[in-house]
Amino acid sequence: MIANLSADKPIIWLASYPKSGNTWLRAMLTALRLSPGQDLALDEMVGRANLFDRQAIDDFAAVNSSELTVREITPILSRYFSSVAARLEPPAFFKTHAACLDAGGERALFPADTIAGAVYLVRDPRDVAVSYAHHDVLDHDAIIARMADSRATFEWWPDRCSENVSQVMSTWSEHVRSWTKNPDFPVLGLRYEDMLADPLAALNRVARFCMLDPGQEVLEQAVRLTEFSRLQQLEKGSRFTSKPKQDRAFFRSGQSGDWRKDLNSVQISQIERDHAGVMRLWGYIA
Repeated sequence: MIANLSADKPIIWLASYPKSGNTWLRAMLTALRLSPGQDLALDEMVGRANLFDRQAIDDFAAVNSSELTVREITPILSRYFSSVAARLEPPAFFKTHAACLDAGGERALFPADTIAGAVYLVRDPRDVAVSYAHHDVLDHDAIIARMADSRATFEWWPDRCSENVSQVMSTWSEHVRSWTKNPDFPVLGLRYEDMLADPLAALNRVARFCMLDPGQEVLEQAVRLTEFSRLQQLEKGSRFTSKPKQDRAFFRSGQSGDWRKDLNSVQISQIERDHAGVMRLWGYIA
């Protein structure tokens, strides 16, 4: 049973490994707040506020984070999150692709005393590999290797400094475990595939978990406004800063099972070997 959220703690994290449905969920939560006839703006979605902004963190800690390792930045991030949380009104939604790991033995990266709860999205890692490769314009083998690399980071490049500080992702399996195995705050785990099968039921679960009471009509409107074909049209007709490299579509197919036609048997077997335990736990393999 999922524990009740703490009403006196402001932050609700919308967490996932990359390409697992986080943006779609944010769109649905945003649509819950829209008035009838109001359009969804992709760059104005719930969770858009950036808690990993390098300049803000450098100003807060009086450091040059570009000279620090990811592990050295992590405890600074933790203290920064606590500082920001002290000024927030609940519920405050933030997205993240970082793993929920210990901050170098000093404190948790995501301090429990600031967190009302988290919604964690899980997607079949075989489909993650296909979608992630498309987004980063890499081949499938490179992404499969990244998903099995415990040193994998997000927002890090060897040839330039990113606008955001780097964050540890670790392996796909460790990422899932870090958010869903006995964290110090309530977590709602939700499969992307279940969102696809019944988005209304999935959004209702998330709304109830987040202590929102939008009503059936508002839930149904939110689902209609965020149908995948509608999001694709919005992406084509408006500014969207999360659009991937080389003008590729962010909202590519939104389907489950693309891995069957896009991955070869060796790649499929590699993913299943790398992540068998967690895949089995979440019902992706027997």
